[in-house]
This record gives sequence, C-alpha cells and structure tokens, in this order.
Amino acid sequence: TWHGHVTAVTVAPYFRRQGLAKALMDILESVSEKIHNAYYVDLFVRSSNPVAIGMYRKLGYDIYQIVDK
Repeated sequence: TWHGHVTAVTVAPYFRRQGLAKALMDILESVSEKIHNAYYVDLFVRSSNPVAIGMYRKLGYDIYQIVDK
C-alpha cells in the first residue's frame, strides 16, 4: 500500500508558532492522498520531543509503534 512518509519537519526558531509545520503537513497529506492515492501518512518522532509529539497529536496522528534505540 502506498503511503506518505515524513522524514523530518524542521522550522527555524524565528518562524515557529506560525503554523508552518501544520501547513507543510497539510500539503504532504493532500499530495499523498490526491496524487498518489496513499492510504496513510507515517512519521518518526523522538520520544524526547514532547513539543513535536503534541503538534502531531493535534494534527490527528496517533502512536502506532515505539522503536527502541
């Protein structure tokens, strides 16, 4: 099954809290679904990054698996 995958989303500190990461994720989801007929989007985020985890949860993402090391 085709799917979208996020390797990294990084926003420079000066530009944070402006909705840029959400906009990038919205574009990725749209392209994945509408152009590539993807079934889902997955991503990896460090468990030590609660800000990113919170953002992805607000966007509707859930923890599917935890990878050690």
